Amino acid sequence: MNNQTFDLTSHKTLNNLQLIRVVLAILIVLYHSILFLNGHYFSVVHVEKQVVPSYIADWLNSFHIYSFVFVSGYLFFYLKNEKKTYNSYRRFIINKIKRLLVPYFVVSILWAAPIDFFFYRGDFSFFFTKYILGEGPSQLWFLLMLFWIFLLFYPLSNLFMKKCLFFIPLLTYVISIVGSQYLPNVFQIWNVFKFFPFFYFGYVTRMFFEKKIKLSLFWVWIIINISLFVMYIFIESNSGITFSLIRISLMFLIHFTGVLMVWCSLQFIGSHFSCEKSRVITFLAKRSMLVYLFHQQFIFLVTYFLINRISIYIIPLVSFFVSLICSLLIASLILRFNWLRILFGEKTKPSTNSLKVE
Repeated sequence: MNNQTFDLTSHKTLNNLQLIRVVLAILIVLYHSILFLNGHYFSVVHVEKQVVPSYIADWLNSFHIYSFVFVSGYLFFYLKNEKKTYNSYRRFIINKIKRLLVPYFVVSILWAAPIDFFFYRGDFSFFFTKYILGEGPSQLWFLLMLFWIFLLFYPLSNLFMKKCLFFIPLLTYVISIVGSQYLPNVFQIWNVFKFFPFFYFGYVTRMFFEKKIKLSLFWVWIIINISLFVMYIFIESNSGITFSLIRISLMFLIHFTGVLMVWCSLQFIGSHFSCEKSRVITFLAKRSMLVYLFHQQFIFLVTYFLINRISIYIIPLVSFFVSLICSLLIASLILRFNWLRILFGEKTKPSTNSLKVE
């Protein structure tokens, strides 16, 4: 592809990714804070399902991680094809091991698994399946999933440079649904296939479609997304193959329109404000991934100790602020020392670009 095809001037769009990462990180903390109200997320506490909070949590879950993966694909195209950062597949793999797998195991051993043991008192096989095989390693599943997507996508990226092969990501989404019904999610393999399309969409958006997306129409995507989600709620309890296929199709569209909703609305906001100059945004953007790594266990602890002591509707609010503040404090400590930065997947030297883009 001719280099003139690349949009090398869209620095504002790239700078706005700080805002997107910050907002998505906050939404993920909020999502996990209210998720116990669905009655089965945190089984240590017993709560009757609260319908409205459960739907809010389901809606947030339908787009926040998908948007993160979309942004990762967008940045991957920029770094590999415009900045020429990723010229060696071997060095690329080593980099991803340092940035994703090392923090996965460090946080698992030092943080997530010990707190799981405090709550569940599981035996070795429980933790082996959950963390070593990676079938359900709390919030850390995202690191495994993204690592494998990077490794799979890199060798295919040159092919995607030549053609928009939309059938490939659509096929992987179908494979994830079928495969998860018959085989365990070892090493997050089915989530790799499930999220692959959204990494691809981010990649081709930077390559082909960025200028064709009208940011001012963000409100259209909001309306479409919420409408599709309401439709899904109404048919959720219907049985039969036909309704199952409709639900699968609807959910894919909810994910897709949710990503566009986030992208257009936050890019629109960013285009009208100098978010990259905001000290608050910069502060939070530098710590967004570390907040993700540590926040969930604080939510477990707060929920566990406050349940039956205060209103279940106040607990999410307390959990949100406690987990966010404590995670930010840990992140700030880690960023002060290079040896801690290495252990938790951060760059050893502060960068002018505060995004965790690799």
